[in-house]
Amino acid sequence: MEKLINKTIYCDYNSTSPLSKSVIGFLESGDFLYANPSSTHQLGKKSKKAIRSVHDFLFKTYQLPQNEYEVVFHSGATEGLNSIILGAVYNALFSEQNKKVCLFYSPLDHSCIINIAPLLKKMNVDAILLPIDQNGSLDVTESIKVIKKYTADIKLTVMTWVNNETGNIQTLKSAEQIKEKTGTKIIVDAVQSPGKIKDWKCLGTSLDAFVFSAHKFGALKGVGYSFIRSDFEHSPYIIGGGQQNGHRSGTENITGIQTIELALRDLDTTISEEGFFDHKNKMIAELEEHILSFIGEQKYMISANLQNRNSNTICFISPKVKANILMMAMDLAGLAVSSGSACSSGASLPSRVLLALGFSKEEAQCGIRLSFPPNLSYETVEELKKRLTQILGKYYH
Repeated sequence: MEKLINKTIYCDYNSTSPLSKSVIGFLESGDFLYANPSSTHQLGKKSKKAIRSVHDFLFKTYQLPQNEYEVVFHSGATEGLNSIILGAVYNALFSEQNKKVCLFYSPLDHSCIINIAPLLKKMNVDAILLPIDQNGSLDVTESIKVIKKYTADIKLTVMTWVNNETGNIQTLKSAEQIKEKTGTKIIVDAVQSPGKIKDWKCLGTSLDAFVFSAHKFGALKGVGYSFIRSDFEHSPYIIGGGQQNGHRSGTENITGIQTIELALRDLDTTISEEGFFDHKNKMIAELEEHILSFIGEQKYMISANLQNRNSNTICFISPKVKANILMMAMDLAGLAVSSGSACSSGASLPSRVLLALGFSKEEAQCGIRLSFPPNLSYETVEELKKRLTQILGKYYH
């Protein structure tokens, strides 16, 4: 068993990624800053300077003007999205004007968005689901109609740039169109974008917030960052000592913040090779064809049917076998994969994303996701095909 585990192929990068090479080297060095960056002594100033260096690096990487946006470091996208949405709601509801707020979201969004809706409704804030199309994107035309129907002083719309389950890309251009036609503030869940789409560093300056989790691209867990427009009105969600210009109190995670830059530099080096995305897409397509040879029905190859998709995700439905059973078989064969239908109890629940795409409850219980590293190799692809033959052949041939 130990020998098999040592040969496990990790195919769950959309869930979390291993630490990047530079991050591992940094941690092995043990050369960590420890002084509180709010302290005025020399060691504190050194810590603050390190954070500022990462701050400036992020603005340069994403080509954003520092006079129009602010970067806020936090524990990850769940906190970041909660902070921005609830901060905007608190700011509106508890202002002297007691402004009316409305949140728009879709079934494609992260669980933290889906689960924040009931809380907002208890606060008399409308939380409205937007329609999606058959490709797994927001239906822009219909979404504009829905948003226009509601009267509110402040409208907030969440948009998932790259879906973690299917790999579908919702273009930022479509979000800009929604904002232009409705006046809504757009909050972008950008968690799955770094290194997985060609234009991941091109955020533009039209949208209001972009939220990231650093562990998705090789940095430490428990750290993330958001870009927020300077004119986006919101109150601090975490209140305390007023760190980060009052946007997020609490002593900054210096070590985690430093790993953001290290991991992004490693990622940029890997994907900057000529023809990187074409090469990667070719390998992904080869794997999908192999899976299709067993599944037999093109409609079940979810990611392969998308018009606009990322470069690292395969999502398919195994109609004969529920996801939890197939995942167990894959785990025993040394493949670490994921599903959008698993809950903490281990029960096989229908994927809400697949349900939203029109699949039946039974089909939505059978979704499997494989997500791959930036440096996926043909050697790994060939080994994956062998193991998939062994597993899928048991059920389909």
